[in-house]
Amino acid sequence: MSCLSEATCAVYVDEELGPDERRRVESHLIGCRRCRALVAALRDETAFLADALQERARPAPSPRSEVPAEPGLTWGLPVAVVAVAGILSVAGTLVETRLLGGLDLLRPLSFTGAYEMAFDLVFALRDRAPGLFELVLSLAAVAAVSAAGSFALGHLYRRIAGPVSLALLLLAVVSAPGPASALDVRLHRDTHVAADETLDESLVVSGDAVDVDGVVRGDLVAWAERVAVRGRVEGNVYAFARDLEISGEVGGTVHAVGHETRVDGEVRGSLYGAGESLELGPRARVGRDAAQFGEHAILEGRVARDVVFAGEWLEVRGDVGRNVDVLHADRMSLRDGARVGGDVDAVLHTGEIATSPGAQVLGETRVERAEPHRRSHLARYLEPRFYVWVAVQFGAGFALGLLLRALVPPLVGVALPTTRGFFRALGLGFAVAVVAPVAIALCALTVIGIPVAVLASLAFLTALFASGVVVSAAVGRALLRGADGGFALQLLVGLGVVLVAVHVPFLGLPLGIVTLLTGLGLFCERARDLRVA
Repeated sequence: MSCLSEATCAVYVDEELGPDERRRVESHLIGCRRCRALVAALRDETAFLADALQERARPAPSPRSEVPAEPGLTWGLPVAVVAVAGILSVAGTLVETRLLGGLDLLRPLSFTGAYEMAFDLVFALRDRAPGLFELVLSLAAVAAVSAAGSFALGHLYRRIAGPVSLALLLLAVVSAPGPASALDVRLHRDTHVAADETLDESLVVSGDAVDVDGVVRGDLVAWAERVAVRGRVEGNVYAFARDLEISGEVGGTVHAVGHETRVDGEVRGSLYGAGESLELGPRARVGRDAAQFGEHAILEGRVARDVVFAGEWLEVRGDVGRNVDVLHADRMSLRDGARVGGDVDAVLHTGEIATSPGAQVLGETRVERAEPHRRSHLARYLEPRFYVWVAVQFGAGFALGLLLRALVPPLVGVALPTTRGFFRALGLGFAVAVVAPVAIALCALTVIGIPVAVLASLAFLTALFASGVVVSAAVGRALLRGADGGFALQLLVGLGVVLVAVHVPFLGLPLGIVTLLTGLGLFCERARDLRVA
């Protein structure tokens, strides 16, 4: 895009441009130093003329204004990277020594009571203050939906044919089916679907005990201390429970977060679990994959495809159709009757698998000793998939940067002129990174807060990814200062520098953390400024 004319800049300074033209001009000003200087000069000229006509004395320029600002990246970035590297080194040393003493509480996979304490806390929060909590969540949900709807309606009204788009949107809302016809929400203390009862919709439950002896033709979403499925659920099961038991039939996939999960029935889809223990009984059948992240798992039934595990120990006694992949564990055993149709890949502290004479592995068995601190940091640079992943990151970041510039130009027009500004953005990013997941988890404590938590999670993940693009744009603009080139070139250069820097051995991790937190802080600051404006 060619530079703006002086007349266009003058009209922009006088704030007489229409919304579309003003947005186009601001997009150009982000990447054009010459036009920014022209706009600044025109603003000074306008202010001087206004003072002269009103016979006001203009203050003399401060000598300090001639002093260049302290470069934030030059001083702030090295200090922050060194600090983060020191923290990571200390944490790595503690983990390597297996966190002696009371610090062993920080290893949840090896601390037996951690899961029980976590479930006690969650259910105590839910039971002790449900009224006030649900009221706050309700108000927050209504405010969020109202704000999003108002923004969307206003944007559509201004941007897309005004009344026509508004009429189409209202027509779509009116013609959409109501959620009540496909959702049965029960907030009772105990919920029981009798053996002769059939529900034709999805069931959402929050209480102490949930017993399904009948048929649920939709999904089951349960938030309870005990969940038992002895009948049939034709859809998926989403359960957060202290104890989960499936002795009936599930037609879809099971997503379980539970202290103890026991399956002795049929799951036609996959089984994804997280918690202290998972037990697949002799009659258990999983139609696809089984994955467990927790303390231990005992598999006696049949898993049609793959098994993925990460935790303390895994014991296989049944039939696995394809592969067993142990991401990390203290020990693993294949007992009599175990049959693995594919390969076994395991990363173990013991360095070996306890295999009984009656166990069969039809593929290869590969065991790696779990010593990540001794593994070469340069190994990943020899794998082609590493460069493919970097290329995907580069392309996605460049596309998102162009999209942000087209939709919200000020978000990618940030800079770090001072060290104080750098650390302010870093601190804000750290606070958001800590508070946001906690707030999202609290929102998900009740059924009414689950949709809010899902939307907030998507927004938080988007902000995390966009933070790297924001920093890349700022780096590219700083490196190409005074050179000819538009925003696209600045973004390309900045992304290249940032991606190379965060993959440098040893320093890449702390540099990536600092970049992420700083970008998140800048993103939040600019979003706040836009909201205020």
